[in-house]
Amino acid sequence: MHTIKNLFFKKTVLKILLFAFLTLILSISTSCTLMKTMSTSSTVTTSVSIKGLPNALGVAETLTTLPNSDLKDENAEISALVKKIAPSVVDLVVTFNQAGSSGSNQGEGAGIIYSADGYIITNNHVAGNTNKIQVTLNDNSTVNGKLIAGDSITDVAVVKIDKSGLKPAEMASSDNQVVGDFCLALGSPFGIQQTITHGIISGMYRGIPLSANSLPYADLIQTDTAINPGNSGGPLVNSDGQVIGMNTLGISPAGASSGINFAIPSDIFVNIANQIIKIGSPQIPFIGVNLDTSTMNPKGALLAGTVSGTTAEKVGFKSGDLLIGFNSRVINSPYELLGAIERSNVGDNINIKYVRNGNTSTVIVTLEKRPTSASITSV
Repeated sequence: MHTIKNLFFKKTVLKILLFAFLTLILSISTSCTLMKTMSTSSTVTTSVSIKGLPNALGVAETLTTLPNSDLKDENAEISALVKKIAPSVVDLVVTFNQAGSSGSNQGEGAGIIYSADGYIITNNHVAGNTNKIQVTLNDNSTVNGKLIAGDSITDVAVVKIDKSGLKPAEMASSDNQVVGDFCLALGSPFGIQQTITHGIISGMYRGIPLSANSLPYADLIQTDTAINPGNSGGPLVNSDGQVIGMNTLGISPAGASSGINFAIPSDIFVNIANQIIKIGSPQIPFIGVNLDTSTMNPKGALLAGTVSGTTAEKVGFKSGDLLIGFNSRVINSPYELLGAIERSNVGDNINIKYVRNGNTSTVIVTLEKRPTSASITSV
């Protein structure tokens, strides 16, 4: 608080000097007003008289500043959000064997408590393929964790600890968020546990291809909230203290947060976690279409054909068809089609809208389980 006051005072002095200089030139009288816009309220201007502070002409000025009450209200709101979500965030220290290394290695990330009886959701790149998982709770107690299963396609994993009475995080649909919304990120960046950062949602439904050998991340939430190594698996939280995403990756040439960071939407990671908890393994759905990745211009997902023996072949999809709808969701890109599939489950009957030769049609497709032999251009 003292730092903020000092900053305001320095700005005030500079404005007084500038005002005095203009007064000497123009020989006019005016007053100086400082404005501050708070993120949780509209712009407010309140007069506060500061006695005995002369300007360059020896004339006392009345300055206008924002009362500290608004800042205190905002501080209280953010603190309440942290208090709500912090007990539902854990630190994960994992031990794993790295290819080409003779010994074991350690890594660190975060997790989200999903159930009171000890299910924790995190990233597969945090907890997958590990030999040992140590979980640190909000009260600094530690317990060993067991990997139930992980999915490399969606980068979601579920860990179980032998603990009851935990506080599960409150989940909310990421589809209810819009660009510009306030958000918090919690995790263990660089091993510093229970670190909180804040920012806004910078974009929605982003697709990020990581390599030529894997399916891309789909429907990611983009945020300028600082996400660094160790934040992976932690929650991205909205202004109601609800989890809307799982912090996963950032784009940075320097190896630290550059303000371009991404979280897996809650609608996807919760769905995959439920599959793992109920069945014991991820069940990624599959339509059976091959995507034409040579162009991204059409508003939709352009097909290059179908996979033999699948429902897509049976309903008659053809190369050149443009998929534009998945139940009530509008499909603008192959990424959005993949995101819609990852929100669904095997056995779901989906109304798919498509365009062929300028004509729009709708067909019902029953989702199958994605075969392990499926290529990365097939969904």
